[in-house]
Amino acid sequence: MFLFDLQNDKIRWIRGLRNQKKSIESESADRQQRIAKKRDEIANSTNPNEKQVETCDHLIKYCNKLKKDSGLAPATSEEVAKQLDSEMKNDYMRQDLQQKLKDEGKNVRKISSKISRDVRKFWLKINKVIAFKQKSESDEVRQKAMDKH
Repeated sequence: MFLFDLQNDKIRWIRGLRNQKKSIESESADRQQRIAKKRDEIANSTNPNEKQVETCDHLIKYCNKLKKDSGLAPATSEEVAKQLDSEMKNDYMRQDLQQKLKDEGKNVRKISSKISRDVRKFWLKINKVIAFKQKSESDEVRQKAMDKH
């Protein structure tokens, strides 16, 4: 029974990993949708702080700063690098999770094959015991019949 309990625990653990994978994928998809929606809102909205002013250097710098703060300016190389870094980490985590799921699936199959082999051996032994018992009973009956003659 101990082996069956271990197998059930492993199966529950694998199901938990699969649920984690599904939740990570759904969260990632939701996040991407929210980001795309926010980008569309920013691209389509007008800036309420925009005013008609004469161009001066300090005003242009201030406008560029506002643009950068609101997300309309292109990202700097550092920001792009951070974003790529986080995306790569997420990809590696997903790949690692998929690899763990594959490995656990292999382990479950291996354990189940061992269990089935043990069960088959058990029933073969039981069949041998029954055959021996039947043979010994028939030998006893034959021996008694021979003793009577």
